[in-house]
Amino acid sequence: MSLDRTAATARIARQLKDAEQRIDDALLASSELMATLLRARASTSVVPHTGQAALIRLAEAQRSIINGANDMFRVHDVMASIGREMGVFDEEGSTPPSGLLQTSDEKAAA
Repeated sequence: MSLDRTAATARIARQLKDAEQRIDDALLASSELMATLLRARASTSVVPHTGQAALIRLAEAQRSIINGANDMFRVHDVMASIGREMGVFDEEGSTPPSGLLQTSDEKAAA
């Protein structure tokens, strides 16, 4: 499949936005599950530690989702930079950098 530059740019922009939204949706879904698990434990006559292992694993899954979101934001930053270099993607400043690509020295200087 061959794409011209304009079509590729549009597709990348659309898919980046969609991927970022799906990551947020996954985090929301896991947060809703966490709330339901805690409510179920609180409102039933189970011992207080029931389901603790599941809660710990769910919290780890949420941490993984957040780490994945950080990586997706880095992808977005790189693609925006490439697009500006090629003159086909973002205008400077239309996608504010997330800061995730900066080194700690660059962050300290900012």
